[in-house]
Amino acid sequence: MNKQYNNKIEHRSCAFLKRFFLLWFIVSSNIVLADSNDSVYYSVEAKYHYGIFIPHHSDYIYQVKDYIQGGEVNVIRTRYRHGVWENSFNRIEFGFGMWYGSFGNDDVFGRGIALYPFLNLQLFQLGKLSAKARLAFGGGFVNRPFDINNNPFNTVFGSHITAYGGLGLMVHYPVTNRITLTGGMAINHFSNGSTRKPNNGANTASVSAGVRYNLTPAPETLPQKIKMAALSKRELLLLFSAGRNQAAHYNPKMYWSGSLTATYLWHINRNVALGTGVDFIKYGGAPYSHIRYQHIDPQASYGLRDELFMGTFGTAEFHFGTTAIYFSPSVYLYTGTTPPQPYYARMGLRQKVYKNIVAHMGIKASFFTAEFIEFGIGYRFMLKQN
Repeated sequence: MNKQYNNKIEHRSCAFLKRFFLLWFIVSSNIVLADSNDSVYYSVEAKYHYGIFIPHHSDYIYQVKDYIQGGEVNVIRTRYRHGVWENSFNRIEFGFGMWYGSFGNDDVFGRGIALYPFLNLQLFQLGKLSAKARLAFGGGFVNRPFDINNNPFNTVFGSHITAYGGLGLMVHYPVTNRITLTGGMAINHFSNGSTRKPNNGANTASVSAGVRYNLTPAPETLPQKIKMAALSKRELLLLFSAGRNQAAHYNPKMYWSGSLTATYLWHINRNVALGTGVDFIKYGGAPYSHIRYQHIDPQASYGLRDELFMGTFGTAEFHFGTTAIYFSPSVYLYTGTTPPQPYYARMGLRQKVYKNIVAHMGIKASFFTAEFIEFGIGYRFMLKQN
């Protein structure tokens, strides 16, 4: 009976994550494929990775047995036309990629595959040599998640379906007008956002080498980076978001979580906005997540008051056409249950759907541990225009 219940919860968790990432891929494909007639150039890239599994939790110390290995294949879009907004980010690139690799112990952690959209931002160029930074976010699948009977030592992944995030630094050196050699380093993260426990998450660090092939040669004369005009636009952004999560591995119940967020934003220019705001958060099952198992009172009755939190944050919002990516380091002002740290973080994206209405997807995390994935809707109130 308990196994059937766990399978039902697993199915619901995976279904929620699938809907989340399907919406994300629809949004990101809108970015990559938009304005395809504006001098668009496509490239394909293949890389090999070699590195280490980062044991950020004590459970991993004796489980990691080997170095991690893997590879990735990417399709990249670059627009070179004068006047396009990519030039204000120094010819930013968008693309879709697929990553496949190991996690240091195939018997326990298994292997994973990820599909993700990404962006490459050029940092500098010295002659032919260029350096770029990469940000990727998508969905993943791991083949050996936690199983109480068959794989009880895997506290990294609680489900087959996970989120994937990647940060990287790369160098490119063209050897012909079509072929470019690439190398770099990256940090990758896999986690299901605590939709299913246990979920300590996996972090890997690796170096890579590969080759990139331009399907169409890039133009000989490249447009210069645009200096963006300053803005005086101000706005108030109100967001309501919700999601479901499992609070602890010993408690299979799924809880509703969510937040109401108010953000005041100063638009620095067309692509960047800075702001501050407040969060009103309901973290479903917070006592089971924040209180250690041995300290839980089995006779205690936890309610809504124990799941309520309030915080304040600073935020940076980066706009790419009609899509915005945000990062918000935050601190608690009120906690219904004492969290592991007095601070937390949120990140995600917002997509304009109609006039001032935006769709929202994000992750709330405490240090390295994701607490829940949420999605919702918001409205931008324009307080001051240029």
